Amino acid sequence: MSNFYFLRSEWPSIYAEASKAEQHTLTEPRYAAILCRSALEKAIYWIYDNDAELELPYQPNLNALMFHP
Repeated sequence: MSNFYFLRSEWPSIYAEASKAEQHTLTEPRYAAILCRSALEKAIYWIYDNDAELELPYQPNLNALMFHP
């Protein structure tokens, strides 16, 4: 069972990438890192889509999305 199983029902696309990253952590760490970043970006975009008080920054790169005031 994955450490990210709790995501499966509400956020299946995030779960899919996180669990796949977990499976490849030891065998293909670079691929796992790419999947982790993708899962993080999906989660952050979900937050922006579902919180009316947040607005996307001018440049929606990962740094701006994470640290936008």
